[in-house]
Amino acid sequence: MAFRRRRHYEHETNNIVVKILLGIFLLSVFYISIKAILYILFDTDNDIEVRLRKAAEPCSSPRYAILCNCFYQSSVVVGMWLLRTARLRLPYHRFQSQTLSESFEIKQSQKIAVMYPVVLVCFILGCLGLPCEALTVYIAFAKDLSPIWMELYRMFINLDYFFISLYTIFATLYAYWKFGIIIKLQPKKVHYKDNAKEIEVYFNSLVFDWEDKYRKRYCI
Repeated sequence: MAFRRRRHYEHETNNIVVKILLGIFLLSVFYISIKAILYILFDTDNDIEVRLRKAAEPCSSPRYAILCNCFYQSSVVVGMWLLRTARLRLPYHRFQSQTLSESFEIKQSQKIAVMYPVVLVCFILGCLGLPCEALTVYIAFAKDLSPIWMELYRMFINLDYFFISLYTIFATLYAYWKFGIIIKLQPKKVHYKDNAKEIEVYFNSLVFDWEDKYRKRYCI
């Protein structure tokens, strides 16, 4: 967003980040509400508590878990492609920038490329979870499954959650390592040195040299 609006993004005060987060929150609430209504209306074999739990839990339904995995894999591929494109294109746009603020926004966008290892780890963990996805596809479309298959499905779902936890920990530590702590309670102490006396001595000696040269040249 900042890169696309780089020429006047610095002077905007429309709180675009807050709007994006609010939009994501409202979309999530709308989606969970629609899911809960569908479970309440059509999942009549279970009581209301089970239906609401299925609506709240993302992986309660194997077919819904397949949809989540598809979104996950596609988002990782798109993220890797965008970061790779940013590495190649942003330096060119920075040299073509017309103002300092535009160049600064492009430089800030270039720093996002350092998050490429995070996306790569996300892709690797997704590949490790492919057996879980294969099992989910089988359970979603197979018929007359024994209860052991659902227990195995829950075990693999917990393994997916473990991979998500690993990714979260790695992404957090990597972000602190690359960018450091953004806010500190106590600012770093800066040594202050008053150079006024040294400057005064320097200019006095310079004036004395000029006057001495003037006297030698015109007064002798």
